[in-house]
Amino acid sequence: MSLLAPRMGIKTAAALLAAGVLLTQHARVSAQGLEFWNTADRSRPWISEINPAAISFQNSQISLGMKAFQVGFLPDNGLGLKENRLNLSLPWLLPFEIGVGADVRYYSAGVYSETSASLLWSRELFHRFAIGFKTGIERRAFSTDNFNIVDPDDPLLAGGLAITNLNFGFGAYWTPGRWELGLGVDKINNPNVGMYSEALLPRQISLAAGYRFGAFIPTVLLHDDGQQWQFGFTVTAVQNRYGRIRLGYETSMPVKVEASLNLSRNNRLEYGMEMARGGARGASAGTHEFIYTHILGRAPEITRPEILFSSYKLEILKEKTVRSMPRTLSKKMLAQSGEVIPKYLSGKGGAEKIVVITAGALSASETNDIKWQRYKTLQDRLGRMLRNDPELGLFIRANKKTISDARAIRRVLVERAYVDAGRIRIIREKPELKPGLRGFQPGRTTVVRSKPRLSRERLAIRFAVSGKTRKTNGWRFVIRDENNRPVTVFSGKGKLPGGVVWDWRDRSGRLIGPGKYVGWLEVRTTANRMLKSRSRTLAVVQINRTVTLKFTEDNARGQTPAGGVPPSITEEE
Repeated sequence: MSLLAPRMGIKTAAALLAAGVLLTQHARVSAQGLEFWNTADRSRPWISEINPAAISFQNSQISLGMKAFQVGFLPDNGLGLKENRLNLSLPWLLPFEIGVGADVRYYSAGVYSETSASLLWSRELFHRFAIGFKTGIERRAFSTDNFNIVDPDDPLLAGGLAITNLNFGFGAYWTPGRWELGLGVDKINNPNVGMYSEALLPRQISLAAGYRFGAFIPTVLLHDDGQQWQFGFTVTAVQNRYGRIRLGYETSMPVKVEASLNLSRNNRLEYGMEMARGGARGASAGTHEFIYTHILGRAPEITRPEILFSSYKLEILKEKTVRSMPRTLSKKMLAQSGEVIPKYLSGKGGAEKIVVITAGALSASETNDIKWQRYKTLQDRLGRMLRNDPELGLFIRANKKTISDARAIRRVLVERAYVDAGRIRIIREKPELKPGLRGFQPGRTTVVRSKPRLSRERLAIRFAVSGKTRKTNGWRFVIRDENNRPVTVFSGKGKLPGGVVWDWRDRSGRLIGPGKYVGWLEVRTTANRMLKSRSRTLAVVQINRTVTLKFTEDNARGQTPAGGVPPSITEEE
């Protein structure tokens, strides 16, 4: 069996004994570094090592720290056990809002040392909830200078004096309202097997739940070290301008007092002291920890959004169709009229301002020159009418023989008169197409009121933000009428959406009336600042239109001007 050499010395032997006491029975320094695993307090520099999800809620910062374990009975070496640490958090370094961090720790106890390095990842999945992952490597080793190996085949040394293994972890962080909830799972891949220097600690689970009462945050802790569950709590007093003070207690762990002082807006100094108690008091007088944190960059805040409407005018068309015909004119005679367009005799009526022409040659002896002269005349006259009145539409009536001529007329108007093709429609007459004459009564005048028609079915509202983030602590968009009464409300939490769509209806589901409307957007930033934006005025105009269809016996016999029987339309805004 391996023996400690006599040359080892009293100081070294005492250091080894102290390390054994602290590493095994009471505090398990090699596994936990005498840390309170408060996975819910994102202000703590080392939280990301056990709960990487907290990176998404931290500033871009770097922290340097040293912890000294004061071994009371070692002469001239009261601070012989030390732990040095470096931690880096960069929440906005990578695209897709992926945060990245790193943690490096080195623990030295003279004859024993421990080194670990971790790469940390985090992403906020939805409002105030994030998950994180940890990939790390750990190395534990004893110094060979302090050993005189007598038996090289000693099974206790079969694995050597050092062991290196991977360490994978997982974390989750959630802050609903005033709550702060954290979960950290460390050493997921390590089973509880091995002996002495080869021993690997099992997976460890840390849970924390805190609630903010004004300036105080009490937090309950639960920690499973792989062998037993431990209970603890912390109470933190926060003063944002100056710093914070934290008092902590956990089963089988020392009482810990921490103080944080803000040296400036971006620099912070922390001091922590653990007071040994119970069985550890004879071996240790506690620990002292110093941490310096420099903030590289604070969380970006959303800038004041700009409200943009897809249109700043809505026209509500309320149409009334008046149909009249003499007593001597029957529906059968009206249906047989070659000049009747079914669109305007249907029960729905028509809403457009139109011009109706009939395709086809003017005579059976039309030559190509005469045809192209006809096209030129239509191009000049119709093109001028359509350009002068943007609301005017053109209907070209055609049958099976004249459909090619109708397409040629449309092509001439589009390519040479520069008329929008959407304003030209070809009505192909079919034998089975019969006009709907339900709204006509011989000798009577009938009135049909159609449902209100909108110039735009929906209004697209866009929230333009010039900054790098759209994160908020809540937003509310209200459309108000000219009396400042709310008409409709949109609200949400988390990221401000790119926009919303409004169907022109109020909160009761009724169509809005004519008037002027304004959109107001209120955004609470992640720093709890309130931003307000106002849109341009939206005008809603109601148009009352009356379409009068009046037919006589001459109309029915086909004695009408070329172009059919256009309806008489009157409008009133």
